[in-house]
Amino acid sequence: MNKIKSIILFSLSFLVALSFFAEKISATSVDVKSHPLGVASTFKYFATAGDLTFSNSGVKVNARIAAKTVDFGSSQVWLNNGSASFESDTSLTSPALVLGKVTSDNTNLLRGIGTANYFSNTSNKYIADSVSLPTSVDNNFLTKDMLNNVSSRKSTQSVSDYFNSLSSGITSFSDAKTQLENISNQYKSGTTAGASITSSTDTNNIETFNIKLDSSYSGTPIVFLSVDSSAEGIDIEVSGNSSEKPYIIVNWPETEFTFSKKYYVNGLDMSQQKWSSYIINNFSNASSVNISNAWEGYPFTGAILAPDASVNVGSSYESYGKYITNIIGSSISVATADNTSDSLINSDSFPGTSTSVSTSKPTISSVTFENDSNSQTATADGTTTIPIAANTNTTATINSTNLTSDSGYNTFVKVNDDSWQSFTNDQIISSLTGYSKSLTSSSANSISTLDSTTTIGLNLQRSNKLTFAIAKTSSATDISSSTIVSEFTTTLDETGTLTATMPTATSIGSVALGSTTGTTSSDQAVKFTNTFGVNASLTVSLTKDTSDNLFYDPTVTKMKIGDNSLAAFGASTETMSDSKTLLDNVTSNTASTTFALNVALGGSTAAMKEVTPGQSYTIPLYWSMSYSGNGN
Repeated sequence: MNKIKSIILFSLSFLVALSFFAEKISATSVDVKSHPLGVASTFKYFATAGDLTFSNSGVKVNARIAAKTVDFGSSQVWLNNGSASFESDTSLTSPALVLGKVTSDNTNLLRGIGTANYFSNTSNKYIADSVSLPTSVDNNFLTKDMLNNVSSRKSTQSVSDYFNSLSSGITSFSDAKTQLENISNQYKSGTTAGASITSSTDTNNIETFNIKLDSSYSGTPIVFLSVDSSAEGIDIEVSGNSSEKPYIIVNWPETEFTFSKKYYVNGLDMSQQKWSSYIINNFSNASSVNISNAWEGYPFTGAILAPDASVNVGSSYESYGKYITNIIGSSISVATADNTSDSLINSDSFPGTSTSVSTSKPTISSVTFENDSNSQTATADGTTTIPIAANTNTTATINSTNLTSDSGYNTFVKVNDDSWQSFTNDQIISSLTGYSKSLTSSSANSISTLDSTTTIGLNLQRSNKLTFAIAKTSSATDISSSTIVSEFTTTLDETGTLTATMPTATSIGSVALGSTTGTTSSDQAVKFTNTFGVNASLTVSLTKDTSDNLFYDPTVTKMKIGDNSLAAFGASTETMSDSKTLLDNVTSNTASTTFALNVALGGSTAAMKEVTPGQSYTIPLYWSMSYSGNGN
């Protein structure tokens, strides 16, 4: 990446329309105007899928929390006076605690909720979908009064009711995760408005962004910075005149981020600590974010938006709490003895974005299978049959809703019980690992008649269970129940044929008076049709004829296939037959060859049968078809 980058980005307008919470909005699409972090804008901690964990003792929580559960482990939640608290500030909006569950073995959480001064505002309630209380109170300083308080302080609202009451399009933690993922992806490709940017990287790998505000811009500026992947720290310098402080979105490229060096913000006569309410650090690609090493003097600053990452703020939060605002992660770990910071992202003048953010997960509605001749659309948990007219591969196309190329979601397929594979629409299914063919029979036989040609063959089938998925990952090895948002399973049955068309008899031509031999009148064609490309063979057999019509001896009968002459048949008795393979291991859809016979009539040890001069004589042919293997 170039070390010197110049980006001049202006926009005439970046204002859009819907209020995020104040108006009733569609449950599938919302705008982030006035709420830059969506449903998590008013929460200090928002764990989208896992736990919020406090790992030090003596923790005091003075912040709004939303998480599946809060885990204090072996830590004790004490204030200096020996009691516990989640909130001591009456100005914090109720509820201060929104949980998926409270378990009976998390006694420190129970004690934190159940102590007498749980809220200075005693009318405040916590919300939890599930609360399980222990049967005894003889451990970890629990008392009956505490457990009674845990019960009485629980709101009658469910998590779904609460999220729904915000008119945010959110009804669950899962919906919230999707919304925050979509906001994160939208910020990844945002457009700067009301400012110009130049950037450079110094010899210490510190990238400096110079932001010059446009004095003629009438709205609130918003700036999107993309940090170089080689940068080990950033320096943000803001200059120019503006009546509004700019919002700064810092897009970090890492999938695993560990802060180790400088984070500096300067300009507009604001301290770095005051800038924290205007900065969002966006980790749209990250699975882990670690800022436990906040470099002294240049601490990590702003909100952390990492909806798919395990976020570890460590003990840096204790020293630099006011520098860090909202923390959003899949799970969150905090190692601080006294967390009193309640600073949040400033939502008062956030300009919003030019497009709305979906709160719905992408969903697979159906899958269409197609080959050169046919197309069939599958429904989930059913069986789809598609005939194959030629030796062509079947392709698949996922039909989905709410799936966009920049959403961070990707599509995958699993064939039977094999491993997940990346998938793109119109991909050939037969090329994937684990593809199998199941054939309905193993051989076919036909005894020819005196008709000119006959067709023998098999009906073939291959049946596979195909599972398609949309997942929040780009790697097939990372597919799991936590990353899959939509899954679709169907059984694909493909039907085809294996046939051969060939002559039923061969003629030795007209026999002249006194002649002792006859020859075939012409080369004769044999044609295969093999829609699945399996290994197939076709064999012709001759039997010694002891009828009154004609006598011929297989020991002196020679067959020619194409230009290749074959040795004589080896039968030596009147009851014995012999055979030769004409087409062997044929896998192509159409394969053909020709053959001819030279037949000696009679022989040194056999009396000639009476033949009529000018009469044409034919020899019946006996055909057998078989196949093996899985073809191509």
